[in-house]
Amino acid sequence: MKKWVLTVCALVVMVAISANAASSDASRYVTFEGKQIPVIKIADVLVVGSTLDACFLASTFAKEGKSAVLASAGTSLPHELIMCKRPWVKREWLNSSDAEINAFLTGCVEKEAGEDSLLDMIKVTEGLEDLLLDSGASLHYDLFPCGVARADRRITAVVFACKGGLVAVQADTVIDYTPDALIVTSAGGETKARSSAEKGLLARYSYLCNEERSAPIAVKGVPELANGQIVMHGPFAEFKLRLPVAKGHFPEATYNQEARRIVLKASPQTGLQYVRGGNTLLMDPARRIVSRSKSGKLTLDACRPEKLDNVWVCGPMADVDDELALSMVEPLAGPSFVPLLKNVVTKPAGTLDGVLQLGTASKKSTSGTASFDAIAPIYSTGKQVAAQPGTLPVVATCDLLVVGAGTSGMPAALVASRKGVDTIVVEKFGDGGGTHTIGGVCKYWFGRETDFVGQLDQDAAQTMQATGMPKCMGMLDCLMRAGTRMLTHTLAVGAVVDGEKISGVVVTTPNGLGVVQAKCVIDATGDADIVARAGGAFSYGPTRDAMTLFYSFAQFIGTNPEARRHFAFVVDFRDPTDLSRVLVASRRFKKAARKGNPQKGSSPQYYLTPRESRNIEGSVRVTYADIMSNRQFEDTIAVCKADVDIKGIADSDLSFCGYVTDWMETFLVQIPYRALRPVEFDNVLVVGKAMSVDHDTLALARMQRDLMAIGGAAGLAAAQSIGNNQSFGEIDIKALQQGVIGLGALSAEDLSGTQGVKDSALPEIDSAQLKQMADQLAAGKLKLMDKVSLLMRPEQSLPLLKAALGNATGTGRLDLGKALCFLGDRQGADVLLEELEQSLKTPGLSKKSHVKMRHDTPDHASAPEITYWVNSLGRSGDSRVIPLMTEIAKRVEMNPEKSDVMFNYVYSICYASDRLADPECIPALNLLAKKKGISGSRLPIGTDPRETGKGKASIMEDRYAYLEFSIGRAMARCGSKQGYEMMIDYLTDIRGFIARSAHEELAALSQRDFGYDPQAWKAWLKTATVSPIKYAGR
Repeated sequence: MKKWVLTVCALVVMVAISANAASSDASRYVTFEGKQIPVIKIADVLVVGSTLDACFLASTFAKEGKSAVLASAGTSLPHELIMCKRPWVKREWLNSSDAEINAFLTGCVEKEAGEDSLLDMIKVTEGLEDLLLDSGASLHYDLFPCGVARADRRITAVVFACKGGLVAVQADTVIDYTPDALIVTSAGGETKARSSAEKGLLARYSYLCNEERSAPIAVKGVPELANGQIVMHGPFAEFKLRLPVAKGHFPEATYNQEARRIVLKASPQTGLQYVRGGNTLLMDPARRIVSRSKSGKLTLDACRPEKLDNVWVCGPMADVDDELALSMVEPLAGPSFVPLLKNVVTKPAGTLDGVLQLGTASKKSTSGTASFDAIAPIYSTGKQVAAQPGTLPVVATCDLLVVGAGTSGMPAALVASRKGVDTIVVEKFGDGGGTHTIGGVCKYWFGRETDFVGQLDQDAAQTMQATGMPKCMGMLDCLMRAGTRMLTHTLAVGAVVDGEKISGVVVTTPNGLGVVQAKCVIDATGDADIVARAGGAFSYGPTRDAMTLFYSFAQFIGTNPEARRHFAFVVDFRDPTDLSRVLVASRRFKKAARKGNPQKGSSPQYYLTPRESRNIEGSVRVTYADIMSNRQFEDTIAVCKADVDIKGIADSDLSFCGYVTDWMETFLVQIPYRALRPVEFDNVLVVGKAMSVDHDTLALARMQRDLMAIGGAAGLAAAQSIGNNQSFGEIDIKALQQGVIGLGALSAEDLSGTQGVKDSALPEIDSAQLKQMADQLAAGKLKLMDKVSLLMRPEQSLPLLKAALGNATGTGRLDLGKALCFLGDRQGADVLLEELEQSLKTPGLSKKSHVKMRHDTPDHASAPEITYWVNSLGRSGDSRVIPLMTEIAKRVEMNPEKSDVMFNYVYSICYASDRLADPECIPALNLLAKKKGISGSRLPIGTDPRETGKGKASIMEDRYAYLEFSIGRAMARCGSKQGYEMMIDYLTDIRGFIARSAHEELAALSQRDFGYDPQAWKAWLKTATVSPIKYAGR
């Protein structure tokens, strides 16, 4: 793993920040050392920005044989129509637009409304993706430009921040479509103020409403509202607001927060119910570039910065007269740049060298070391851009920094702010609430009902009822009234580490990277981004590989605030190419219609909701065994309640050996304070799904109500820490627990079982109770949690189980055999082998699963009982199961329609073979590798990403590809070079989770690392001697 470190020293002074923006003390900087940033693409032309015009220009370049990359900071195209929630164009402007754009948009018109043509947003977004991909252009979503590499008067690469860290794209020509000409200003290009901005800027903020109105709506007492009215475009309300030019490092955050404040003031007069708003605003330009033109007309020179040779600026930042620039803001109102710039790319891409500028020189700096730890991207060119030493400005300071305003971050910030803590929230999107609001998962699915969450909902509801605004605005209003400072549209990309503390984070700003410093940090990114950047320990997904719980990225239908969620695919969000792939693919996933709802969405999603990614290493890690054995934690600060909702593959041996819950059966699990504390840092808490729990526990402990309660507890802990000047490790846990009870997030009853508990001990069970439980197991009447409780006390339980086996019959004998086998006893293996042999006397394979459910396997660890026996025998190391595995392999017939129980049979043979590591397993694995449906499941790099978004077909293909990889992995564990070859082939699969899993397994087996280079791996394998290696966990 490569590490990028920024070094910083000296003391910090307070930086003044307004309610919605931050300004820096010019004398304070962060110093960083030179490091290497991976280049993910090399192209003839890089188009930065995702406007309608940008999409057509990028596709035009690609059609003419140029290698073109379009990099979008958002996750849906185009910016001005979809991300701004403005899916209409003036009919007059549409009719006079560029012919190709006119033809495209005309085909997307859904209906007419007054002077407007309302567009089908799904057709627009998918159509633009099709336009780009069909032309051969490369589309990358979720890339925030934050710096450039420059050689003399040329930009040679653009650096982007993303969830995976810092990456670069090299190009001979760069087209800057960003609203503020970020690429030009990052390279030191000059801009100048527009005279039109002297009276303020017109900001357009739009909302989908529950009804259509044809006439504008008059509003009184809101002077910022242009003409005192809200303009209606069918069901879309447009607030045109006159805002003063923002100053400081976060103008977009300032504009967006001010717009939302004004809209909350204006909306009560409209009588409308507002459903969804734009992520951001469509703004008039405040400045223009200093170009080579003096005419004010739209020419090539007006788009070309005076001091840069290979960059062109498109949109309102071009050096044209104000009237012309203002016409470029509204879609199609101004001229297209496509005819003007389509021939500017002349030089083919080659070796590009440049100096990467991420800041400026300064001798003054603060204390600490800023770290950019990141795992290498899967899909990369192998090249790197050298970041030269420099400095970053300190752009804000606070007592508490909450990174992420989602399910856990919002309540954490709210509780701390209400306790008087000076709190800043850094949020990537324009609104808060995360998955619950803009993610479209607005209904509570399980989770424990608490007074705390009920009060949060009630507080938001008061604003919603008074204004007609959606819940995200209700939440935002609560934060603003509490005095929380919001830095929206800001991505945290690094962490400033000072010994055992994280003293701040590195964030994106329009002027490049900057640092927000804080006494305490709550990492509420949901992915432990800050801890990971700081070099903290974490796991990613299940222990075995990168097959995380399935994400959701589903479309909205009409005015329903709930998105059409799906439980289908896996993403490795750490790789920007894979993230872009799944956004394209998921948009094309058509969920079957049911309950009278239409299948087709009407509004594209822009918020991806991964159910799992990183989980930190805390001093305590809550496991599935803890849930099932009712382990108690003396520092409990929350209790989660849900079913074990595994959307994907299970991870614990208990699950694979059949200790599986019933469908929709709920359990409680305590979350200890220590599970929020990364082992490396004293002033950091991690909330949300990234806390220290294992994969199968997260399947239960990720429900929104529970994550909100955990966030509240963390906010209270921060207030206690700051108020008492203590580290998070020094605060009084009993006082914290009483405070959480006071919040209504916990009850005294919840803590009753923790009295006297030390070191998270299991509940005491005396020998008489254990014997009674063993007898009940022998009778086939013991409940699941009691079964696991026996397994968690092997020294006490094993003699009792062996004694009970002699008189057991039927189900009880089988349960005892399974328990003994799990504990490694040969008598238990004898029982399971006998049962397995008897079962295989019946032709075929049973299709009856342990758990009844409607999802495709392997969800919920549901499987036929036989597979649990095979897994148990493999785990115990009993090779007598191998001939029976071969017989099962012969009978496997993959379902061509869906992933069903046959998946479980295949995976159980792989699971057992991994642990037996016996060459005698290879024939069974070879049989499976040749099965129709499994064989040839790889999708190599270069495959159209839309091929992985074919609904049910792609669900099956993904799972069968995972099986083919798992077969290869098991063969390699058994000493087969063919298994290595199969995994090497998957290094170049388009699906990141399989490619990443293949790389990690190859590295673990070989104790070498040739990255994702299949030729290097094949060269090593040609001369290597491979031996069986048992899998014993990592």
